[in-house]
Amino acid sequence: MARAGETARVLNAFAVVYDKMGRFDLSARYYSRARDLDPDSTIVARNQAYSRILQGHAAPSTESIEKPLASERRPSERPS
Repeated sequence: MARAGETARVLNAFAVVYDKMGRFDLSARYYSRARDLDPDSTIVARNQAYSRILQGHAAPSTESIEKPLASERRPSERPS
C-alpha cells in the first residue's frame, strides 16, 4: 500500500494538471484530499494558494501557508 505522503504527491500532481486545464472545481477537490493525507506538505499548501490566485481570489493569508512550513523548521528557526 502506498504511503500517505506519496499518495498526497500524486493527488497534488493531478490538482496542478486540473489547474492548467482551468478545472478549478476538480483541482480544489484534489488539493483537499492531498492536504487531508499530508497536512504538513508545503508543496500542496503553496500550490493550493497559487490555484486560488489563478481563480482570481485574494492571496491567502500567510498563516495558511506558513503553518506547514513551521513544522519543517529547526527549533532555532521557529518564531517564539
